[in-house]
Amino acid sequence: MHHTCAAVDLAFLDSAAWRFENVVDLDAPSGEVFGVFADGESWPKWYEAVQRVVWTSPEPKGVGSTRTVTLSVTPLKVTVHERFLVWDPGRRLTFRFDAVSLPLFDAGIEDYRLDDLSEGRCRLTYTVC
Repeated sequence: MHHTCAAVDLAFLDSAAWRFENVVDLDAPSGEVFGVFADGESWPKWYEAVQRVVWTSPEPKGVGSTRTVTLSVTPLKVTVHERFLVWDPGRRLTFRFDAVSLPLFDAGIEDYRLDDLSEGRCRLTYTVC
């Protein structure tokens, strides 16, 4: 059984009751970083809490694509059903939470923005609310 989340849109990034944002400059081009984020199957390799990512919609990936992500945050194991709202290769990737296996929140969204810097570098702005 899953807890259904509110079907929020991009406006939620500005209206959410809480918001966490982090900005970091990376020594990699934005297209390469986007490729890592777009490859859901690689997430468990670089994000310790992610145990498994399963795409639940057909190729090609883009706006409207869905996936389930299983997270393990001791002592909890949680599955989140996600839907992509923005898929702009090399620039931005945004998804909302459609449902979660535990009633931890009623709505959520993650936004990954990439801005090119000089010499093959980029700036990542990560927002979750």
